[in-house]
Amino acid sequence: MNFKIYLYIMIPMLLWSTHSVFAKYILTQGVGVFEITLYKSLGAMLVFLYFFNVKKLISYPWIKWLPGVIFFVNSISFGYALKYIDAYVLMVLETSCFIFSYLLDRYLKKNVKLSAIAVIAFFIGISILLSYGTLNNNNELLIGILLAIIASVSLGFFNSTLFVIDENKDKNVLIMLPMILLSLPFALYEGSTSRVEFSNIILIVLIFGVVQTGGSIYFLTKASPYFSGTTLSIFFLLTLPGTFFVEWLFMGITFDYAVLMALFLIITSVVVNTFMVRKD
Repeated sequence: MNFKIYLYIMIPMLLWSTHSVFAKYILTQGVGVFEITLYKSLGAMLVFLYFFNVKKLISYPWIKWLPGVIFFVNSISFGYALKYIDAYVLMVLETSCFIFSYLLDRYLKKNVKLSAIAVIAFFIGISILLSYGTLNNNNELLIGILLAIIASVSLGFFNSTLFVIDENKDKNVLIMLPMILLSLPFALYEGSTSRVEFSNIILIVLIFGVVQTGGSIYFLTKASPYFSGTTLSIFFLLTLPGTFFVEWLFMGITFDYAVLMALFLIITSVVVNTFMVRKD
């Protein structure tokens, strides 16, 4: 496997590192979760618009639309989880998606493996990071963790169902169009109450939609034919250092050597697994 393939997977991981922090900021400006999903989906669709062919799209069987529906569930659960827990705590919980990818891949009879050493390193690192979260014992925390688990399960299932559209020219549209259609009615209601300024909507569409979502999905779907869903999900662990850095830079989150050690363990778990769980 050449360097270009790994570049395909590293670009979306870099973009996703800023995803939760930017989403958290947008939510604080009064934008609704369904609104955010609609705006970022519309922005991403601008990237893939040249593939849009209505007559061809309606001919696809329902299974081709499944990754898009799952990604919609991920987006909504992720957005609502941000209302209750810190961005990096959510990212820490969501990166456990590789566990659910692994379970689904095994159910689908795919040849995937997990290194026991890497899994141990992951759980030690995750435990350290979670100890730095705002984990007070309250109902809001429990709701946030539950939503984060839903986001983790849906992201894992999304990565493990991308194979159904791997060879399809319209694969990016098949992902984004369900998100637009499913979020539209709820977003219209939220928009009638939030009244976000048009200039801010344009910024969300361009930054969160075109760049972060459109760019991420484009490169992720280019990488997906070369990796199993489990491997794709393991790569999502690489978003954690970037998320910590962005929160430290823009939101004043502090961390010490224990956190750096945790991030090192998590990155090590990715490196150990990369060549072991590659798709045959």
